[in-house]
Amino acid sequence: MKERKILLFAFSGLLALFLFLYPSLIEIGTGVAILLFGIINLEQGFTIFTEGPLRTLLRKSTDKLYKSISVGIFSTAILNSSSLVSVLVISFISAGLISLKAGIGVVFGSNIGTTFTGWLIAIFGLKLNISQLAMPMIIFGVLFIFQNLKTIRAWGYILTGLGFLFLGIHFLKIGFESFQVNLQLFDEGASEFIVLITYTGIGILLTILLQSSAATLAIVLTALSVNQISYNEAIALAIGSNIGTTFTAILGSIAANYAGKQVALAHLVFNILTALVALIFIKPLSSLVDIISNFFLIETDNYTLKLAMFHTVFNVLGVILMLPLINILIKWLNKVFQEPKDDIIRAKYLNKYVLNHPQSAIHSLYKETEHLLDLTFEIFAHSINVHRKDILSVEKVGSILEFSKSKIEIEINKVYVRKVKTIYSKIIKYASLIQKENITEEEQETLGNIKHINRMIVEIVKDLQELRKNLILHIDSENVYVKQTYDIFRKRLLRIIRNLFVNVKSYPYQSLETDQVNNQYNIEFDRIKDNILMQREKISSLDDEINEIISDLLSQKLIKSQIASSIWNDCTYVTRIGNNLLAIFDLLYLEKGFFEMEENI
Repeated sequence: MKERKILLFAFSGLLALFLFLYPSLIEIGTGVAILLFGIINLEQGFTIFTEGPLRTLLRKSTDKLYKSISVGIFSTAILNSSSLVSVLVISFISAGLISLKAGIGVVFGSNIGTTFTGWLIAIFGLKLNISQLAMPMIIFGVLFIFQNLKTIRAWGYILTGLGFLFLGIHFLKIGFESFQVNLQLFDEGASEFIVLITYTGIGILLTILLQSSAATLAIVLTALSVNQISYNEAIALAIGSNIGTTFTAILGSIAANYAGKQVALAHLVFNILTALVALIFIKPLSSLVDIISNFFLIETDNYTLKLAMFHTVFNVLGVILMLPLINILIKWLNKVFQEPKDDIIRAKYLNKYVLNHPQSAIHSLYKETEHLLDLTFEIFAHSINVHRKDILSVEKVGSILEFSKSKIEIEINKVYVRKVKTIYSKIIKYASLIQKENITEEEQETLGNIKHINRMIVEIVKDLQELRKNLILHIDSENVYVKQTYDIFRKRLLRIIRNLFVNVKSYPYQSLETDQVNNQYNIEFDRIKDNILMQREKISSLDDEINEIISDLLSQKLIKSQIASSIWNDCTYVTRIGNNLLAIFDLLYLEKGFFEMEENI
């Protein structure tokens, strides 16, 4: 933190010195500041509109690579920021919302979508006297921002964003026109290669500094329009801005999991490779741009529009070149960033970065809760002395219990520490952190349910630990009546566990047509509800059932009072475990899972 403050003060001092030595820089600096503020407002406005729809779009429209690329193009064109889209993609991949391949497709598309800003500035910002319209935009935008309705506030940010964007360009033009120092660093006889590399480097540094390739391109287009830089220098700056824009995604991936780091590296590799290709084949590309420009009746000396065209062409060609290599890229990324493996199993979907986007964070918490539930399968099964493979089989419950007499070794506390504790703590922590954000009442309720589910999972593990002490002693007891009583406990729990880990998670929707899916959905939904209702009734009646059994056994002196006391205590554990498992059914699958499945249909 101290280092950042020192750098800020050092940069501010250096900037103040430059403004003092070159007063004409004040208008350029003002233009840049206003431009950046406009871009920030535009992003904020469009994010309000698209946060929910964009999340849904990414989930539903990234099953095919061409769809992912299309989503990247249009979402970046709307949000006016490839960095923001890349950051969202890292968040969604970290949350398990989309696959790595889909995320890479979105990143490829975002590079094409970011060229929309260049066209907007080249056509409207520089060719029309848009600054006169900027003031009314800002006035009405600010008025809308102070309204309570979310959509009106979003329009307010968009209007002020556009107003400040065009006003910033206006100040940049004035500043560059009055700037006395020529920005061209080399004489006409300088090596073309050195010129290209130098200006590409400047483009990278400028984009990293401004944290926006759109802002860099706006400055480049404005400087080009007043002849402060040449067309070739502007091309190199634009190529550099493409590389520099990956810096934001790289920073964002630091807190992400291995999947988030993979997509950030993919973004960097893609932009560097396409930039190298563009620099190596700069002359053929420039000739191609000239041909396309002539086709669209763009004048030969209209360098601002030709730069916008070049920016689009080289990004499109970059995507075309990289598409055949995408599977090779994914294999390489999987080698560079592998899923961490250690004795303590850690969270798969939770990292600090997902907290920036509440909706994807909530989805991450659901995925992590399912992950935790899967990890407890071993504890649930082995605690009642049943192998997991038997639960997953089609064997009848009675047969499974009959052949599950040999003691299965499990140290529940050790398994809890290795598989449950770390993830459970992280889920509770993240759910609490998200609740501090500005989220809806429905999302608050969802987070409460997530925390409740996880607390129940931990309670079940602790109750199973206590139940197992007597269950293992009496599972093959010489007293057949005691053995039968504990088999009742095991049977009740085994049926519920099988429902949770087998029936609910095994629907073949992907292989069905739409009508079949709807019919299958209704059948399975009703069947599961009926099954849960039956299990709930059996758990509710367990206390009375055991009471009757114990009374009969005691009256006939078939068991000792100490054994009866143990059975009573264990009945309490079984009832509590069963009720908690059924409550997890309701909260995790019936209320959330089926509803989400219905949306996807």
